[in-house]
Amino acid sequence: MATLTVIVSTFDGKVLLSKELLRNGTVLNLKEDIRECSGWPIDDMKLVWNSDVLQPNHVELGALVGETQELDVLVVKIAVRKVWFDGVAWFGHGVPAVTAGVSTKGVGEGQQLTNDAERDTFLRYVVDDGVKFESLTNPGLCICVDGTKVVLGQPDSKKEIFRELPALNGAPEPCTSLESVASPGSFLAHCNGRLFNHNMHNRLQSNDQVFNNDASWRLHDCDEAD
Repeated sequence: MATLTVIVSTFDGKVLLSKELLRNGTVLNLKEDIRECSGWPIDDMKLVWNSDVLQPNHVELGALVGETQELDVLVVKIAVRKVWFDGVAWFGHGVPAVTAGVSTKGVGEGQQLTNDAERDTFLRYVVDDGVKFESLTNPGLCICVDGTKVVLGQPDSKKEIFRELPALNGAPEPCTSLESVASPGSFLAHCNGRLFNHNMHNRLQSNDQVFNNDASWRLHDCDEAD
Protein backbone atom coordinates (compact mmCIF):
# COMPACT_ATOMS: atom_id res chain seq x y z
CA MET A 1 0.00 0.00 0.00
CA ALA A 2 1.27 3.53 -0.82
CA THR A 3 3.12 5.35 1.91
CA LEU A 4 4.39 8.83 2.81
CA THR A 5 7.66 9.74 4.50
CA VAL A 6 6.60 12.12 7.27
CA ILE A 7 9.00 14.33 9.22
CA VAL A 8 7.49 16.40 12.03
CA SER A 9 9.46 19.27 13.58
CA THR A 10 8.89 22.09 16.04
CA PHE A 11 9.60 25.81 15.52
CA ASP A 12 13.05 25.44 17.07
CA GLY A 13 13.98 22.71 14.58
CA LYS A 14 13.63 19.72 16.90
CA VAL A 15 12.50 16.61 15.00
CA LEU A 16 9.74 14.90 16.97
CA LEU A 17 8.87 12.20 14.46
CA SER A 18 10.26 10.67 11.30
CA LYS A 19 8.50 7.61 9.89
CA GLU A 20 6.64 6.03 7.01
CA LEU A 21 2.86 6.42 7.17
CA LEU A 22 0.13 5.02 4.96
CA ARG A 23 -1.33 7.59 2.58
CA ASN A 24 -4.81 6.62 3.74
CA GLY A 25 -3.87 7.44 7.34
CA THR A 26 -5.70 10.46 8.71
CA VAL A 27 -4.56 13.73 10.23
CA LEU A 28 -5.77 12.33 13.56
CA ASN A 29 -3.56 9.24 13.13
CA LEU A 30 -0.55 11.51 12.64
CA LYS A 31 -1.47 13.59 15.70
CA GLU A 32 -1.77 10.39 17.73
CA ASP A 33 1.77 9.43 16.70
CA ILE A 34 3.01 12.89 17.69
CA ARG A 35 1.26 12.63 21.05
CA GLU A 36 3.07 9.35 21.75
CA CYS A 37 6.49 10.99 21.40
CA SER A 38 5.71 14.48 22.76
CA GLY A 39 2.95 14.05 25.34
CA TRP A 40 1.03 16.98 23.81
CA PRO A 41 -2.79 16.72 23.83
CA ILE A 42 -4.17 16.21 20.33
CA ASP A 43 -6.35 19.33 20.50
CA ASP A 44 -3.32 21.48 21.39
CA MET A 45 -1.63 20.66 18.07
CA LYS A 46 -1.79 22.50 14.76
CA LEU A 47 -0.01 20.82 11.85
CA VAL A 48 1.31 23.10 9.10
CA TRP A 49 2.55 21.95 5.67
CA ASN A 50 3.50 24.41 2.91
CA SER A 51 1.84 27.21 4.90
CA ASP A 52 -1.45 25.26 4.99
CA VAL A 53 -3.03 23.78 8.11
CA LEU A 54 -3.65 20.04 7.79
CA GLN A 55 -7.30 19.65 8.76
CA PRO A 56 -9.86 18.37 9.57
CA ASN A 57 -8.75 15.42 11.68
CA HIS A 58 -10.78 12.79 9.84
CA VAL A 59 -9.35 13.50 6.36
CA GLU A 60 -6.73 11.17 4.84
CA LEU A 61 -3.26 12.64 4.48
CA GLY A 62 -3.03 11.55 0.84
CA ALA A 63 -6.14 13.56 0.00
CA LEU A 64 -4.55 16.71 1.46
CA VAL A 65 -1.04 16.47 0.01
CA GLY A 66 -1.68 14.99 -3.43
CA GLU A 67 1.30 13.21 -5.01
CA THR A 68 3.82 14.50 -2.47
CA GLN A 69 6.11 11.68 -1.32
CA GLU A 70 7.90 13.39 1.59
CA LEU A 71 5.90 15.45 4.02
CA ASP A 72 7.77 18.02 6.14
CA VAL A 73 5.31 19.11 8.81
CA LEU A 74 5.64 21.86 11.40
CA VAL A 75 3.75 21.15 14.63
CA VAL A 76 2.63 24.17 16.65
CA LYS A 77 1.45 23.88 20.24
CA ILE A 78 -1.51 26.19 20.72
CA ALA A 79 -1.74 28.18 23.96
CA VAL A 80 -5.04 29.93 23.12
CA ARG A 81 -7.89 28.42 21.12
CA LYS A 82 -11.31 29.73 20.14
CA VAL A 83 -13.68 26.86 20.94
CA TRP A 84 -17.25 25.74 21.43
CA PHE A 85 -18.53 22.81 23.49
CA ASP A 86 -20.38 19.63 22.60
CA GLY A 87 -21.70 17.51 25.45
CA VAL A 88 -21.23 13.91 24.30
CA ALA A 89 -22.91 10.65 25.27
CA TRP A 90 -21.06 7.40 24.54
CA PHE A 91 -21.94 3.80 25.28
CA GLY A 92 -18.73 2.01 24.33
CA HIS A 93 -19.19 1.85 20.55
CA GLY A 94 -19.91 4.00 17.53
CA VAL A 95 -19.54 7.78 17.39
CA PRO A 96 -20.24 9.84 20.54
CA ALA A 97 -23.66 11.51 20.26
CA VAL A 98 -24.03 15.25 20.84
CA THR A 99 -26.53 15.92 23.63
CA ALA A 100 -25.81 19.45 24.87
CA GLY A 101 -23.51 22.47 24.81
CA VAL A 102 -22.34 25.31 27.04
CA SER A 103 -24.03 28.68 26.59
CA THR A 104 -23.97 32.19 28.06
CA LYS A 105 -27.04 33.27 26.08
CA GLY A 106 -29.21 35.43 28.32
CA VAL A 107 -26.85 34.84 31.26
CA GLY A 108 -25.49 37.70 33.34
CA GLU A 109 -22.48 37.83 35.65
CA GLY A 110 -22.91 35.42 38.55
CA GLN A 111 -25.74 33.53 36.86
CA GLN A 112 -25.74 29.81 36.07
CA LEU A 113 -24.77 28.75 32.55
CA THR A 114 -27.13 26.72 30.37
CA ASN A 115 -26.55 23.63 28.23
CA ASP A 116 -28.02 25.05 25.01
CA ALA A 117 -26.15 23.51 22.05
CA GLU A 118 -25.81 26.75 20.10
CA ARG A 119 -22.01 26.78 19.68
CA ASP A 120 -21.43 29.73 22.00
CA THR A 121 -17.73 30.59 21.76
CA PHE A 122 -14.97 30.79 24.36
CA LEU A 123 -11.24 31.44 24.43
CA ARG A 124 -9.50 28.42 25.96
CA TYR A 125 -6.24 29.39 27.66
CA VAL A 126 -3.57 26.98 28.85
CA VAL A 127 -2.48 28.10 32.35
CA ASP A 128 -0.17 26.64 35.00
CA ASP A 129 -2.74 24.38 36.68
CA GLY A 130 -4.92 23.51 33.69
CA VAL A 131 -7.14 25.48 31.32
CA LYS A 132 -9.65 28.30 31.60
CA PHE A 133 -12.46 29.49 29.31
CA GLU A 134 -13.22 33.17 28.73
CA SER A 135 -16.57 34.03 27.18
CA LEU A 136 -16.32 35.85 23.85
CA THR A 137 -19.93 36.97 24.28
CA ASN A 138 -18.99 38.49 27.64
CA PRO A 139 -15.29 39.43 27.44
CA GLY A 140 -13.44 39.30 30.76
CA LEU A 141 -15.89 36.81 32.28
CA CYS A 142 -15.12 33.10 32.49
CA ILE A 143 -16.73 29.75 33.11
CA CYS A 144 -16.40 29.55 36.92
CA VAL A 145 -17.50 27.26 39.71
CA ASP A 146 -19.65 28.69 42.51
CA GLY A 147 -20.31 25.91 44.98
CA THR A 148 -22.19 23.24 43.05
CA LYS A 149 -23.14 25.59 40.20
CA VAL A 150 -21.18 26.67 37.11
CA VAL A 151 -21.63 30.37 36.47
CA LEU A 152 -20.40 33.25 34.35
CA GLY A 153 -17.95 34.98 36.66
CA GLN A 154 -14.86 37.03 37.33
CA PRO A 155 -11.68 34.91 37.37
CA ASP A 156 -9.63 34.63 40.57
CA SER A 157 -6.90 32.22 39.35
CA LYS A 158 -8.67 29.20 40.86
CA LYS A 159 -12.44 28.97 40.42
CA GLU A 160 -12.13 29.29 36.60
CA ILE A 161 -9.40 26.64 36.24
CA PHE A 162 -10.16 23.09 35.10
CA ARG A 163 -8.03 20.02 34.52
CA GLU A 164 -8.67 18.20 31.24
CA LEU A 165 -8.93 14.50 32.04
CA PRO A 166 -9.97 11.46 29.98
CA ALA A 167 -13.73 11.50 29.38
CA LEU A 168 -15.58 9.91 32.31
CA ASN A 169 -17.82 8.01 29.90
CA GLY A 170 -14.82 6.42 28.17
CA ALA A 171 -15.28 8.28 24.88
CA PRO A 172 -11.98 8.40 22.98
CA GLU A 173 -9.73 11.46 22.81
CA PRO A 174 -10.20 14.30 22.03
CA CYS A 175 -13.31 13.93 24.23
CA THR A 176 -12.56 15.02 27.78
CA SER A 177 -13.97 15.71 31.24
CA LEU A 178 -13.21 18.95 33.08
CA GLU A 179 -12.33 18.64 36.77
CA SER A 180 -12.55 21.79 38.87
CA VAL A 181 -9.24 22.84 40.44
CA ALA A 182 -11.22 24.65 43.17
CA SER A 183 -13.26 21.49 43.88
CA PRO A 184 -11.10 18.42 43.14
CA GLY A 185 -13.23 15.42 42.23
CA SER A 186 -16.06 17.57 40.87
CA PHE A 187 -16.66 18.01 37.16
CA LEU A 188 -18.33 20.38 34.73
CA ALA A 189 -21.62 18.58 34.05
CA HIS A 190 -24.99 19.45 32.57
CA CYS A 191 -28.41 18.45 33.89
CA ASN A 192 -31.94 19.76 33.47
CA GLY A 193 -30.78 22.53 31.15
CA ARG A 194 -28.12 23.94 33.49
CA LEU A 195 -24.38 23.56 34.18
CA PHE A 196 -23.19 22.16 37.50
CA ASN A 197 -19.98 21.46 39.39
CA HIS A 198 -20.86 17.96 40.56
CA ASN A 199 -19.36 14.65 41.64
CA MET A 200 -20.69 11.15 42.25
CA HIS A 201 -21.94 12.14 45.73
CA ASN A 202 -23.95 15.27 44.93
CA ARG A 203 -25.00 14.59 41.33
CA LEU A 204 -28.60 15.01 40.23
CA GLN A 205 -28.45 12.12 37.74
CA SER A 206 -30.00 8.81 38.73
CA ASN A 207 -27.03 6.57 37.85
CA ASP A 208 -23.32 6.56 37.11
CA GLN A 209 -23.59 6.18 33.35
CA VAL A 210 -25.91 9.15 32.94
CA PHE A 211 -23.66 11.35 35.09
CA ASN A 212 -20.51 10.23 33.25
CA ASN A 213 -22.14 11.10 29.93
CA ASP A 214 -23.31 14.48 31.22
CA ALA A 215 -19.76 15.26 32.42
CA SER A 216 -18.06 14.39 29.10
CA TRP A 217 -17.30 16.99 26.42
CA ARG A 218 -15.76 17.59 23.04
CA LEU A 219 -14.15 20.97 22.39
CA HIS A 220 -14.23 22.12 18.78
CA ASP A 221 -12.05 24.81 17.25
CA CYS A 222 -14.21 27.49 15.71
CA ASP A 223 -12.08 27.58 12.56
CA GLU A 224 -11.91 23.82 12.00
CA ALA A 225 -13.24 22.56 8.69
CA ASP A 226 -16.19 20.17 8.63
